[in-house]
Amino acid sequence: MGAEPLQKYIAGQHDRAVVQMESFGFQGSCVAPQLTSQERKVLQMLCQYDRVQQVAEALFVQPDTVRKHLRHIYEKLGVRSLHRAIVRAVELGLIEPSGEPIG
Repeated sequence: MGAEPLQKYIAGQHDRAVVQMESFGFQGSCVAPQLTSQERKVLQMLCQYDRVQQVAEALFVQPDTVRKHLRHIYEKLGVRSLHRAIVRAVELGLIEPSGEPIG
């Protein structure tokens, strides 16, 4: 692939990403959604544990509290599953692929 076709491909990928972001409510600048510290902690813990109950016990909260945070995380990240939330959070630099916090 030469330089010109590659540039067109990259531009097309960028345009598609912008359309996808706008469909999730991101408009204008590409600012990462803000997760609360507790939401980030829940997301990090769900990278390590595979059950809501385990996360709740580790954080000393009720499972319903973890589920509430998950609903907010999904809404803010524009996703519908835990896997997509983790992938999106890594893409946005909110957590490391290992589940560790950034910053």
